[in-house]
Amino acid sequence: MGQFEPKINNSGDQATVEGNPVGLAIIKLVQDDVRWSGTMTELKTILRNRYPLLTDDPYSFPRQENKLSAAIRRIMPPLRRMGVEISFARQGQSGERILRIERA
Repeated sequence: MGQFEPKINNSGDQATVEGNPVGLAIIKLVQDDVRWSGTMTELKTILRNRYPLLTDDPYSFPRQENKLSAAIRRIMPPLRRMGVEISFARQGQSGERILRIERA
């Protein structure tokens, strides 16, 4: 599978994502994996394990799942324009919240 190159339609989007460690970590994730799905806790763990240089700073990378979710929701529009689709859904009897990230 070829390397994912984010679509750069707007330099403002690129600057927004490059200045955001959550956005950069998600770009890295879709470069490594075409798609990913799981809970916010699983995403936080994967991002922190795979990309420690982006996620170690507690002031720029959220430590709580609800803060990470809010950060993702804020960065979704520029990521979508760059070719990364993110969706939130509920799954199963318990209504567990599942996040899906994939290349568009």
